[in-house]
Amino acid sequence: NHFDPEAFTVLGNSLLKGSQVEYLGLAKTASCMASLPMTGFLEQLPADKSLKFLDLSDNMLDESSAIMLEYGLQTHPSIELLDVSTNPVGQAGLGSLARLLSSEKCPRLAEILLEDVQASENRD
Repeated sequence: NHFDPEAFTVLGNSLLKGSQVEYLGLAKTASCMASLPMTGFLEQLPADKSLKFLDLSDNMLDESSAIMLEYGLQTHPSIELLDVSTNPVGQAGLGSLARLLSSEKCPRLAEILLEDVQASENRD
């Protein structure tokens, strides 16, 4: 199933209402028809306090999405594992994720899964 940007915004807004969700699997849910389809969700991550595992694999997350993840999770009190595998996050995105993983403000984050991540743009 694929979600449109509006669906991700609704999901993100639910984080503002004190969600108690600890595991959220959103692998392969972004529609390829939208530019940055998960933006509405990523913008609301700073409001969440309960997520422990977040799977955003295979969702076309780019450098700006990775920067939003760094900002959104940098002081998260309970996130332990983030999966961003199979996304074209680019070099800057990898830098953002590395800073997030090493941040003392996010002490429970132990692992970021990066399998098949594209670190650079393919230019033909």
